Amino acid sequence: MRMGFLWHACPATLDPMNARTLLCLVLQAVVSTPIGSVFGQGDLTPPGAPTPTMKSLDQVEARTIVNSTNTPGNGIYAFVISQAGSYYLAGKIAITTNGGILVSAPGVTLNLNGFQISRSSGGGGTGIAVQTAANGCSIVNGSVTGFAYGVHCDTSPLPSPAGGTFKDLSVSGCTLTGIIAGNYWRVDGCKSFNNVPGDSLRAGGLSTGNACVVTNCAISGNGGAIAAYVGSGSTVTDCSVTSNIGGYGLYADNGSTVTNCASMGNLSAVGILVDNGVLTKCSACSNAAGIYSNSSCVVESCNASNNHFGSTPGIGISSFFGSIIRNCEVVGNSGNGIQVIESCVVVGNTVTGNSNTTTSSAGIFVSSGMNNRIIANNVSGSSYGIRVVGNSNLVIQNSVNGNSLGNFQIDAGNYVGSIVTPTASGVITGNGPSLGLGTTDPWANIAY
Repeated sequence: MRMGFLWHACPATLDPMNARTLLCLVLQAVVSTPIGSVFGQGDLTPPGAPTPTMKSLDQVEARTIVNSTNTPGNGIYAFVISQAGSYYLAGKIAITTNGGILVSAPGVTLNLNGFQISRSSGGGGTGIAVQTAANGCSIVNGSVTGFAYGVHCDTSPLPSPAGGTFKDLSVSGCTLTGIIAGNYWRVDGCKSFNNVPGDSLRAGGLSTGNACVVTNCAISGNGGAIAAYVGSGSTVTDCSVTSNIGGYGLYADNGSTVTNCASMGNLSAVGILVDNGVLTKCSACSNAAGIYSNSSCVVESCNASNNHFGSTPGIGISSFFGSIIRNCEVVGNSGNGIQVIESCVVVGNTVTGNSNTTTSSAGIFVSSGMNNRIIANNVSGSSYGIRVVGNSNLVIQNSVNGNSLGNFQIDAGNYVGSIVTPTASGVITGNGPSLGLGTTDPWANIAY
């Protein structure tokens, strides 16, 4: 600024000698000015030795690689995790020992990191075993194949390890059971398929202890007595059980709840069995039989259709004692559409095209029982519409039509609302128009 000001103040006719003198004076003034008075600076001497500013990987996410150094094996298992903590795989593992990974401590999280544990030769053993004392463990995110057991909570001696999680696992090719969980476990997003036990009494795909939560799982192509078994007091949600060849597709034991599940194509099996529990918004289609509830169950808003196996009639929905079957759609089963024995309520169901080639069956069949209530169902296109064998059953407010052997076949000793039938002109006969059906009887059954 100072030099520019002086330059513009000089006249154009300034003598060259004087101009050089002036320039030298200006440069001398600039050079002689102390630097600190132009640009203020602090002390440039470092206060001490440099220190690290980055965090280590263990500080960011404390985890341990599963390998022979960190988790040495015991001669039976290739790796043993004996301390609580977070562990992970750094690559796929081909097992040559009897078993893959043993978890013996509580509070372990094992992330397979998308890798697979497989048996490279031979058979038997367990891919990942969780010992009895290893409560609260989580095994997640990977696959296991080729063992006797895939992932297995030890149930001997009891109690089994409790409160753990299996999540996002794919288990296949096992010769006993794919996934076995203990009590109070969560099984989420897992797939168990093509596990065919040599022991036909086992659960091939999935077996859990009591009070478990099973959600978003797919169980397919498994053998054994049961494809998927959940213990008492469990909940099962949004799962599929398909194309298994055992005795039951999904078996939910005493007091369990099953919601939004599908069981399909289990060729020699009952699609879904619930014992003293609740089954809602589920479908059981193209199985040997559809839905069985042993006793004291609620089966509501479900679909049971096209169930049939060889020469054995496939029943749509069956209950033994004290159950409610409500608002279900039961279509195209080769045996009885709905079958109950004693003290059941069958209400508001649509039952169509069942047992139309079986002369002893019906859309709704009460088999030698009593104290059942058959109310407000729509039954059509079957051999018999509603067939009641037994006594002291109540049959009211049903609409029944187009059943080839008769709309009603009801033994004596039952309580039946009047059966109102149409005339040739299509007008419902009866005692008045108050219901719009030509009858004043609020309990009447309509046959047309």
